[in-house]
Amino acid sequence: MSRSKAYKHLIATNDGDDAPRNVAQCQYRRQKYLKQQRIANDEIKNLLLLSFDSNGYFKLLQIQSELLVVLIHDQMTQQFSKLLRITKETVPVYYDTTFSLGEIYVSALTYKHVMFIEQPIVPLAILFHDYKKERSHNRFIQILNYEIPEIGKNCVLITDCENALKNAFHSYYPNVEQLRCWNHLGKNIKAAAKKYFLPAEQIVDLNEEDTSVFFKKRKEIINKFMDTIINLFRELSKRDFINQYNIVSQTWPTRFRDWFNNNLYPKIDEI
Repeated sequence: MSRSKAYKHLIATNDGDDAPRNVAQCQYRRQKYLKQQRIANDEIKNLLLLSFDSNGYFKLLQIQSELLVVLIHDQMTQQFSKLLRITKETVPVYYDTTFSLGEIYVSALTYKHVMFIEQPIVPLAILFHDYKKERSHNRFIQILNYEIPEIGKNCVLITDCENALKNAFHSYYPNVEQLRCWNHLGKNIKAAAKKYFLPAEQIVDLNEEDTSVFFKKRKEIINKFMDTIINLFRELSKRDFINQYNIVSQTWPTRFRDWFNNNLYPKIDEI
């Protein structure tokens, strides 16, 4: 629950003197409560104490020269290994990094449980790291390979195309096919389209009304272009893709076409 929602809830349910006066006070009370629940006020000490009390959940706790924490639950590895033994389907494994959880990166390795009708996404391993370096991912995959070597049997890896992770994963699981996440791909293409299709720098000398028209027109152009890109990626074969690409790319701005050729075209087999 966000601090603003918590504030509204407390105001609606508490008419006494204990009700917070504003959102900031509500946030302060929340922070104070969370601080009281900590084992200690030192973050590193918290990690150490948690690792001693987690029954093997911490597979690595490295403090220097960079922070590396690897979490893998033994029961989850058993369930994952059992799934690979009994299913003939290819099991998608996903790797994604979250940037909004504080001062460190949090990367999660998850998989789709294909034996359930809902096919839920289940967490398998988590990496906390200071830097997005290949050596960090390499250490993570090394531990993963020791704990779950079965990943190399019947899985496909789907990532945001981060080279550090892709290289580390390939070194331990060379036979696992690696594909690119469509969500990240779409965001990257849209960002490039905004940059090269009617860039915002063109609005410098426009008045307020013209600026509104400019952004509306640019949004329409980008949305139409994204539909074209999606249809392009849905071609049934690589040959069909290349033929269609050679046609539609002629209408693209040169700078965007260069970006596409440098960043996406060489990796088209992963899409």
